[in-house]
Amino acid sequence: MKTLLSNKTDFDNFLSIYTGYYDSYHGNVISYLSEPEKYPCILVYEIRVDNNGPDYIDGEFVYLDDFKN
Repeated sequence: MKTLLSNKTDFDNFLSIYTGYYDSYHGNVISYLSEPEKYPCILVYEIRVDNNGPDYIDGEFVYLDDFKN
């Protein structure tokens, strides 16, 4: 999955939504994501199931500069 993050508010809202505050489908989900280096960026992520504990968000940030030569 992927999502566009335009600013810190978008990032904070993403964490709030996907760590179980608004979406009980995922239940208890934790995040090891640190804040992106800069905005805008794209977060490419997946929610991984952990049978020994809470599920967690795994992902990486993609920046427009990543595509410059």
